[in-house]
Amino acid sequence: MYLLMLLATFVSAIYGYNLSVRPDYDRDIAVKKAKGIVYRFNFQEDMVNSFLGRIAGGRYQDRALYCVWPNDTAFADKHNEFNEETSLVYARKGDYSTSENQVFHMRKKNSKGEENGAEFSSDDYLAAGRKFYDGSIMVSRVLCLNKPMEKDDVSTCTSAVDEEGHDLELVENNGVFQSGSCCASNRNRYLVTYRTIDSRWINRIHKGISIDLLKAVVGRAYTDNIGVIHWDETKEQWMFQGKINFGPVYAKELEEYENIHRTDEDPRTRYYPIAFRNRSDWAMPKRVFDRNFFKDYKKSRNICDAGCLFKIRFF
Repeated sequence: MYLLMLLATFVSAIYGYNLSVRPDYDRDIAVKKAKGIVYRFNFQEDMVNSFLGRIAGGRYQDRALYCVWPNDTAFADKHNEFNEETSLVYARKGDYSTSENQVFHMRKKNSKGEENGAEFSSDDYLAAGRKFYDGSIMVSRVLCLNKPMEKDDVSTCTSAVDEEGHDLELVENNGVFQSGSCCASNRNRYLVTYRTIDSRWINRIHKGISIDLLKAVVGRAYTDNIGVIHWDETKEQWMFQGKINFGPVYAKELEEYENIHRTDEDPRTRYYPIAFRNRSDWAMPKRVFDRNFFKDYKKSRNICDAGCLFKIRFF
């Protein structure tokens, strides 16, 4: 009897050794990997927002009138000899092939120990070991609209042009030269960032986004405005799922609420509740985000056909 009990204890110990401490341990690993992707995506977007803010604020190469333009894009280019996946390329008006492109180095020195001489290289903004997603995977794009995004007749704003239709860099206004870009002092200016989703995060059966990636997105704050997008063939519209607190998402509901409650004496009902601003889904406006909006940096390939990570902010 004693030997049988000893044998049973030994067998159960071996069996228990092979059991996971947590029943969801295998899923937990996948979610943590997904969180790493979302974190890296958000980090790169912050870097882009930082140096584009310098450009838009006139703090670029001592040119106070330099400004962003509609469809300016920013991306990493691992095929660029100056990049090494640690720098970001800024393409004026979305044309990556022109000589106007600027390379923003996020480290003082390159892999050869040589000093980087471009803008933004005065400090190590990118920690050792970090790399950016290449432009074939992730792109940031400036939107400058003539009206708020939620309006039905919204379109890209129009910059000043000469008689031949070429954009004017500077425009004289009462003896003062100002930027000719319609993005200057534009209240309807946005930064849109998107990253293609790897096949491992796509469900093989229904081709939808994996629950593991969705869990990583749900863990973000609403103000991060991060989610996943997919094209809805029925509605012919891009649909957002995630965490977002962004004016154009709830603008129409806000207007309707204020029209109904503007005469309320109780301030708790007169004003649009803050909690109503937090959203988990968004039918993205068709006039702004058409079927072919989300392309790689060469504008040669739609990279969100299977879905994308997405972030938007006022810029």
